[in-house]
Amino acid sequence: MNLNEKKQQALRELSREAIYESVAQLIKEVGLDSITMNKIAKKSGMATGSLYNYFKNKEDVIEFVLQRFFELFFKEIEKVISVGTASERLKALIRCCFEYGEINEVLFVSLNPVQKVARIHDSSSELNREIDTIKKISDIVSRGIATGEFRTVDCGDAAKVIFALILGACESCVFWETMDVDRETELLYSFSFAYLRKDNDVSD
Repeated sequence: MNLNEKKQQALRELSREAIYESVAQLIKEVGLDSITMNKIAKKSGMATGSLYNYFKNKEDVIEFVLQRFFELFFKEIEKVISVGTASERLKALIRCCFEYGEINEVLFVSLNPVQKVARIHDSSSELNREIDTIKKISDIVSRGIATGEFRTVDCGDAAKVIFALILGACESCVFWETMDVDRETELLYSFSFAYLRKDNDVSD
C-alpha cells in the first residue's frame, strides 16, 4: 500500500468514525426512526452524496453503527480483564457490562431490536460475538481454578451460565427507571462467585 492509499484509508476510517458518532448523537436527539441519510450527512459535516460513497442506505449505516457499538464494547472488556486476579477480572467484566449499558442506554435500547433482527437474518456475526465473550469468561474461570480461587468446574459450562446471567441482567436493567451499577455488579458477582467459590466444592 503506497502513501496515497494509506491516506485514503485513514480518511475513510475517520469519516466512518464521524458517521458513527453522528448517528449515535442523532439517535439520542430524534430517535432511530426519524434518522435520514440527509440528517446523517449534515450531522457528519459531509455532503449527502459523499455519505453514499460509504453506505448504500440508512439500513446499511445502522448495521455499521450496531457493529461499531459492540466493537467498542469488546475493547472496553479487553481493557478491564487484562489485569488482576480471576475474581477481580470477573467482577470487572460484570461491571463493564453494566457501565457500558448505563452510559449508552439510549443507544442500547434503540439498537436492541436491530440486533435481534440481525441475529435472525445473519447469525454469524452475532454468534461470533457471543462465542468470543464466553471464551473470555471461560479463560477467567480457568485462571481462577489454576490459582486456587475457584473450585474445579467445567469452564465452558460455567462461562455459558455466567454469560446468560450478564446478558439477561443487562437487557433488563436498561429498562429500569434507575440503575445502581455498584449494586447490580455486586449482586450478579455474588451469584457467580457462590457457584465458583472453593468452599462450594463437592466430592464425587
